[in-house]
Amino acid sequence: MNFDISSWKSTDFKNLKSLELRFSKIIGSIDESFCSISIMVNDNNLSGKIPSCFYCFKTINDVAFNSMFINNQFSNFPPIPFCTSILPNAWYNETNKYLYIYGQDIGKKSTDMVLSGQLSSIVMSPVIPLQKFESTYILKKDLPLMFDVTFNANASATIPTQTFTLSTFPTNPNVTNIIPNGITKQIVFKGLYFSYNITSIKVKLGSFDCQVVASTFYIITCSTPNGYDFTQTNVLTTISIDNNSPGNIYPPLLAQYMINMNYENKICAIKQCPNNCSNQGTCNQETGICDCIPTRDGEDCSNYICIPDCLNGGVCIGPNNKCKCPTKYSSSDCSVLSHYVTSVSPCSINGGNVTLYGLFPETTLEYIVKIGIYSCQVKQKSNSEIQCLLGPGTGTHNVIVTLSNHSDVYFTGVGIFNYFNTIKECPSNCTSSSNGQCNTNTGSCFCQKDYIGFDCSTKIELESTIPPVETKVDTNYGGAQIYSEQTAFNISVIELNEISIDGTVVANHTLQNNWIVTNKQNNIYTFEQNINNLSKIIYTIEEVTKEKEFQFGSTTYIVPKESLKISVNISNYQYQNSLNTLTLSFVSRVSDKDNGNNNNKCNEKETVIDSSNANNQRDVNYIKVFKNSHQLIGRFINKVISDGRETFLSSSINTITTNNNTLENGIILSLNLPHCEYSCFIDPDFSVLVTSDYKSDCIKDKNNWIIPVAVVVPCVFVVASSVAIAILYKKNRLKLKLLGIKLKKFT
Repeated sequence: MNFDISSWKSTDFKNLKSLELRFSKIIGSIDESFCSISIMVNDNNLSGKIPSCFYCFKTINDVAFNSMFINNQFSNFPPIPFCTSILPNAWYNETNKYLYIYGQDIGKKSTDMVLSGQLSSIVMSPVIPLQKFESTYILKKDLPLMFDVTFNANASATIPTQTFTLSTFPTNPNVTNIIPNGITKQIVFKGLYFSYNITSIKVKLGSFDCQVVASTFYIITCSTPNGYDFTQTNVLTTISIDNNSPGNIYPPLLAQYMINMNYENKICAIKQCPNNCSNQGTCNQETGICDCIPTRDGEDCSNYICIPDCLNGGVCIGPNNKCKCPTKYSSSDCSVLSHYVTSVSPCSINGGNVTLYGLFPETTLEYIVKIGIYSCQVKQKSNSEIQCLLGPGTGTHNVIVTLSNHSDVYFTGVGIFNYFNTIKECPSNCTSSSNGQCNTNTGSCFCQKDYIGFDCSTKIELESTIPPVETKVDTNYGGAQIYSEQTAFNISVIELNEISIDGTVVANHTLQNNWIVTNKQNNIYTFEQNINNLSKIIYTIEEVTKEKEFQFGSTTYIVPKESLKISVNISNYQYQNSLNTLTLSFVSRVSDKDNGNNNNKCNEKETVIDSSNANNQRDVNYIKVFKNSHQLIGRFINKVISDGRETFLSSSINTITTNNNTLENGIILSLNLPHCEYSCFIDPDFSVLVTSDYKSDCIKDKNNWIIPVAVVVPCVFVVASSVAIAILYKKNRLKLKLLGIKLKKFT
């Protein structure tokens, strides 16, 4: 029984790499989609034509090709057909500075095509065989307007190569000669910058289509409709070539002429308008000048016009015709000076006076302040502060400052206000009265002697055998890595984002993997990178060998020895608009590390992340990450010193789960910063305690023990001053230590 494969396509078979159906009595034809795989279909009853993608660039005596298709009923084989289907085009990508040749049946390997003239040294490499080739880096100034490319398709002693002329850049057709022929009912156009692909060319004679039957770079031949009148004079003739290239969509390339159908070479050229007026205006064919629509301007109507006009150096941006204002101006026409909030002095939950610090330019308009959904009644204003009266409430809120009569001019500080409560809650209420007591002045737990942890939930049980701990600074991506048995903790600062008033990210600065090591002295590693050649970020990781005291604002912290401290200093940040703010994000990952210990399987456990104590309503937030009988605890402070003043800092937490050869999980902490004009000094205070039900020998039943291993890296963003973060870890001979990160303000 014969089986018809005419409807088969290679895409119908998932992951198909080769097809062998020899001596199978199959019938039908072969689809060109099978050109992308290895195929063997000899000795069957196949018919029709072998697709050109199989035989182009094969020699007449190609043994492998013959063995693939021999002994069938193909209409074009044997012998191997001559390749007549090459349809090349060229495109120069001004972004990556690569020259591309694309089209149909243009070759499979670099030696299948050769460029001529000043491009003869360029080697084209296949991107998609038969469809797309690319050069290496080449400047636009080094390229000619047109060039020849020769294809070695089926070339042999008796079969010549094929040469095509291509245009390097999109260029309108340039007709030099038009030859109407009333006998053949055809018109021949001679000139330059035509196309080899007849499907991309359209010719119109007035309102009639002239069907293109042949074309090259130099000649187009089209057939007129039946009964077309070849006695006409002054016929408006339009040639349109679709020149869309990979990665770009261009308007059609056009040329228009007034021709006389009675005579040869009777051409009256019409002046062309630049870029066909960008399809946003009407071309005056006598002058070649565009008459643009009301919202467009420029010689080719490509510029936008905003109504009202953009003031103070603003630029009109399409397609919505909106003004893009310079940094210090806002509003629909850039006529209003921008304002912003750098810090907030809040009121208690009972309500009261609130002070906003920042920039509030003098104006005849009133400033309207909203904190969350509540109005804060403005009592007094100066150029640098606003004092307002707010009613009672609780929680964290956005601060929105708007100008009256200008609803489009407002500043939003995300989560920078928090009602304070003089009576503070402790995490998990210190678990129980047997575990610890809550200090309601600080919100911190004082643990009983047998318990530790931020909530006193972990009982201390010592064990003589403690696994070793390894810590190191990775100079390749700029981060800290800490290992304990098969569990690894990785900490790094990952990105800085600029946020517009509508909450969108207008600038993303990826920090991870972009660090350059500028200094490594003793136990201090210094990294640097620039942002837009204006702002510099200096990132320092220091090993602390002796106990140190650090201070943040009015609070002093003790950092024990055997620690790491990290600081990030960002100077001279340039906002796109004064109404914008920043977010800084860092990541703490926990993953499996292959340490070759197969006897440690009993300690393997899935990752669990507990953020129930990460609450913006408290002064201190905590996060727990459980992995492989280890517990990682991160702690951070909701405070920032903005332009020298302490203010509230909100944050958001997202978990990470990545499944690959190594299961890697963790958290991303994003800090919402106010608009810091001079400096933002952040002290997310972190402590890490790694506890474990670890068994040193999976065969023997061991008691529980607790070992501090690592500290999640805190984030610091500084413009004018620098800040340090300590990351604490335990050496392998210690039985128990609580680790903490504290920061110290540089002077």
